[in-house]
Amino acid sequence: MLSTHISSGFDTDLNKVFSAVLAMGGLVEEQLGVALGLLLSPDPTVVSRVLEGERQINTLEVSLDQQCLAFIARHHPAAGDLRLILVLIKVINDLERIADEAEKVAKLSGGLDLKRVQGIISMGALVQGMTHDVMAALGGLDTDAAFTIAAREPESDRLRNRMQKQFAAEEDMLDYIWVIRALERIADHVRNICEYIVYCTEGKDVRHTDIEHIKR
Repeated sequence: MLSTHISSGFDTDLNKVFSAVLAMGGLVEEQLGVALGLLLSPDPTVVSRVLEGERQINTLEVSLDQQCLAFIARHHPAAGDLRLILVLIKVINDLERIADEAEKVAKLSGGLDLKRVQGIISMGALVQGMTHDVMAALGGLDTDAAFTIAAREPESDRLRNRMQKQFAAEEDMLDYIWVIRALERIADHVRNICEYIVYCTEGKDVRHTDIEHIKR
C-alpha cells in the first residue's frame, strides 16, 4: 500500500505513475502468455501481433520514464517515496526487457518441433507464473511474496541447464537453445523486480545476494 501525504496532488500523481507501471506489467504478462501459446500453436498472424505489442511497450517505457522524472522534478520526493520512484524506473526497464524476450520466443516459435518443446513449455509456465506473481507483489509492495518468488528463480536455471545439455547433443537445436535462454532471462528480470521490492520497502540493497542470505 502507498502511504498518504499532506499534499493530495502528491498522492494523485504518485498513484497515477504507480498504476501506470502496474498496467504496463499487465501488458507484458499478456505478451508473454501469447508468445508461450505460440510454442504449441504457431501462427504468423499472432507473431505479428506480438511484434506490434512489443513496439507499443517500447513507447510506453519511454513515456513512463518521463512521467517518473517529471514527478521527481515537481514533488522532490524524499526517503521511501524517492526509493519507490527509483524502483519504478528500474521496474519499467525490466518489464521492457521481459517483453523483448517474449518477442524472441514468438519469433522462434514457428521453427520448433512441437514434440520437442514439452520441457520448454514447463519452463515457460514457471516464468509466466513468476511474472504474474511479481506484479501482484509489486502492487502490494509485499516483501514476503518477493522473497518467495525470488526463491523460484534457481529452478529456471536448473531447467535451462538440463535442456541445454539435451539440445546441445542434437543437431539443428540452436533455436530451442535461444528460446530456453530467453525464458531464463525473463526469470532473471523477475528476480530483479523482487530485489527492487525489498529495497523499496526495507531500504536494503540485496542485489548479487544469494536467496538464502537475503532475509538475514
